[in-house]
Amino acid sequence: MPESTTTATPSATAAAVAKPTDTNTTTKKSDNKFLHPVVALLAELDESSRNLPNSSSNLGTIQLGIQEISKRACALRKDLPNENSTKAHYLLAGSGVNAENIQAELKSFKSQAEPVAPLDTYERPQKEESALLAIEELVQSSAIDYDNDLAKHISLEWVVRKKQMTSLFGIGKNGRETTKGENQFNRLGSSSWSTSIGRAVLGPISGAIEFTDAPSVAPLSYVQAYTEVVRELNQNRLNYPLIEKFHGVSLALAQSNDVRTRQFQDAWKVIGEIVGTASERQFASAYLSTQQDSKDAIALRKRIVEGSKRFLERQFFEKLQSEVPGQNIVEAVKTVLTKKFNEDGKWVPALEIIDNLPVWAIIYYLVRAGSLKEALAYTQSSLEGFQKLGTSFPSYLKAFVESADNLLPKNLLDNIRKEFNEQVRFYDEENSDPFKYALYKLIGRCEADKKTFPGIINTAEDWLWTHLMLIQEDGEGADKYTLQSLQLTVTNFGAKYFNPEGKMPGLYVQVLLMCGLFEKAVHYAYTHSAVDGVHYSIGLTYYGLLRPVTDVLQSGLDLLYLNKYDLNELNFARLMGFYTREFRRSDPVDAVEYLILISFNRDQTNLCLEALKELVYETREYATLLGEVGPSGSRIPGAIERRIKLVGETPAKFDAYLREIVTNAAPRAVEDGYIPDAVLLYLLNEDYERAVDIVNRALGEQLNHTPLGSFISKPRSVTIAATDDAAQLAQHLMAIFNATPRILTEQLVRPFTARTCETLLKIVYARDAFAQGHADLCLQHVDDTGILVLDPNATIADVRAGAQRAQQQLDPAVVHTLPSLLVMVMRCLNQLDPRDPTVRALSRNCMVYAGLLRARMDREVFAELTNLEIRY
Repeated sequence: MPESTTTATPSATAAAVAKPTDTNTTTKKSDNKFLHPVVALLAELDESSRNLPNSSSNLGTIQLGIQEISKRACALRKDLPNENSTKAHYLLAGSGVNAENIQAELKSFKSQAEPVAPLDTYERPQKEESALLAIEELVQSSAIDYDNDLAKHISLEWVVRKKQMTSLFGIGKNGRETTKGENQFNRLGSSSWSTSIGRAVLGPISGAIEFTDAPSVAPLSYVQAYTEVVRELNQNRLNYPLIEKFHGVSLALAQSNDVRTRQFQDAWKVIGEIVGTASERQFASAYLSTQQDSKDAIALRKRIVEGSKRFLERQFFEKLQSEVPGQNIVEAVKTVLTKKFNEDGKWVPALEIIDNLPVWAIIYYLVRAGSLKEALAYTQSSLEGFQKLGTSFPSYLKAFVESADNLLPKNLLDNIRKEFNEQVRFYDEENSDPFKYALYKLIGRCEADKKTFPGIINTAEDWLWTHLMLIQEDGEGADKYTLQSLQLTVTNFGAKYFNPEGKMPGLYVQVLLMCGLFEKAVHYAYTHSAVDGVHYSIGLTYYGLLRPVTDVLQSGLDLLYLNKYDLNELNFARLMGFYTREFRRSDPVDAVEYLILISFNRDQTNLCLEALKELVYETREYATLLGEVGPSGSRIPGAIERRIKLVGETPAKFDAYLREIVTNAAPRAVEDGYIPDAVLLYLLNEDYERAVDIVNRALGEQLNHTPLGSFISKPRSVTIAATDDAAQLAQHLMAIFNATPRILTEQLVRPFTARTCETLLKIVYARDAFAQGHADLCLQHVDDTGILVLDPNATIADVRAGAQRAQQQLDPAVVHTLPSLLVMVMRCLNQLDPRDPTVRALSRNCMVYAGLLRARMDREVFAELTNLEIRY
């Protein structure tokens, strides 16, 4: 059978190899594994440790001759004390033995001197023993010197190994700490390629991970339920009820119903009341503007005030309803006031009474509960009583309730203030009704510069509600009280005022949210409940109510910043990156869902892309994140591509983005031995030539390192990423080329490279047939390769020409398999009839072929071929 000179078209070539040999037997584990560099390095260190010198290697050995042992035994016996004992005599006498008679008989024997032996007889053993001892000492000394040199070498090599290990595991210098002079960004570590803005977002791969200004009291944990909401958000985006969903998750995850837990849950209600049914990023323009006096900014602050008041009023309303269930709000208020201020049918003296009811207290409670219409109705039903008190308050309240912005017209405002100065201004704790005093100040904004409400402020919520009621962004002079003024007051009070014992951090979070201090609220929440803080930031950013840090690289490791306009900024991008560290290796798709949120802020889309790129580099989950290549050669989108539209990237821009990732990742994957990853990356980039070339080299190595008789191929995997076997990768590539003829017809892969892959696969099929014991089928596959001259009619010249042609024209990956291929063929021929002339001719051809390759093969291989050939 002459060597084939294949000239088939590329598509035919692919078709010829697309189907592997049917192997139903169990395959043996291949010796050639594409190990992770960390695993490979650990395995190598383990193997090297077996060669370390034994801890007792410097101890002497016991290797003495018989004469030396006898001499030392005699010397030891001389040192024993000679103590005569009569116990043996009595023992022998008891058995009928007379020791004295026996001793006398022994002495009667005539002793004869031993003939004198030659001096050499004594000296020769001594001389031999001394020589052996000297040799032993030299051997032992040489062994100790060798062990010492080896230990020094290993000690030096360990320094290098240690650096490799710390690099692979992502451990920085000095473990987790940095020196004072070291830049904080050094602690973030770097990817295998370079320090990048993406790494600044994701944070260090290992070690401690905290914001310097917001240390969390508990580890940042990964909560799958929140991730499901984030995934739904990314799938829908427009008009998604995000706050409602997050609030539902917080309720479902609650392990207790204590005050602390409820306060963090109610923070979602605060945000919900402020944003209402707003759409994505609706408030971004107004909130992020540096022009705080613009019309839009003022309108947003009014919205925050109204939403916060609404939350406090509903909270108070629900409290009343819970104390007196089943009654309308007016009756509930009357019942609560009776329990609180009425003893034995008598009301507290300071309260003004109409029809045996504290009217001012009832009206205040109704206003405090947000039941303005009920308060107005109750007031109108008691007009006579108010007339007896000499007040026109019902008219003031009516104008207040019916006004769109709860402001009195100027004439009524002048009247209520005049009435306040005449009847209410001089407050006396014992005789003045505190609720009347509070209502005049709130409805008429009387003495606006004095924001005190004696007798009615029982909780932080009461205090905050009264201040929100007094805010008037459009006011002038003393009437002007803005949300910014309240923010300054709350900031000055700080957490020590609202959470003095540190047991109710959720209350201060609510206060900050209701004051529009959203960045501070997230920052404080993160220090006490990191998961809540992270998701508060997502909810606020979704609606445009969080001001992000503009320069992550220059911002250091703080979570909260104050920009040059004295406005708070939050490091939202890094907050997302830090949060994903707990799960981005185990669940990289979930990490994408969070990192993609960075693009909420349209000026940070590049930051988002860099973070996603660094995620790819760190996790190496290329198939999951970047996509797969199907059997037909088409690209199956990965997690990043499925979300890339949210970043605003077009398909063309994403292709360029993908190429940039491949340019960095693929060479490193090859260097580190991640062959399947490298192949996938090049296929995604449609660099088919490099993909096939890598597989050819890997498959050649696998063939050379797998013993004859072991199976090479395995059942084919579904995808490229699902295998670490070079033979399977080659089969996948040929299947792709067969399904996509243009790859070969347009020579996106060189014919030589494709034929090399085809040849190697045929060798694989031959090796598998040999492992199954099918000698004829094995020889047929070898003949199909056209490498060896398996034509019984071939002349020696034909064989030599074929061998020279193979060495000159074949890829090195194929040439290196020739020795094992010849041995396999000779073993197959050995299983056939040696009397068959064809078998003899083929054996002769193989030996001639081997003779020309002798310089390329080991002596043992050639010796085996010679032994196999001699049998014929």
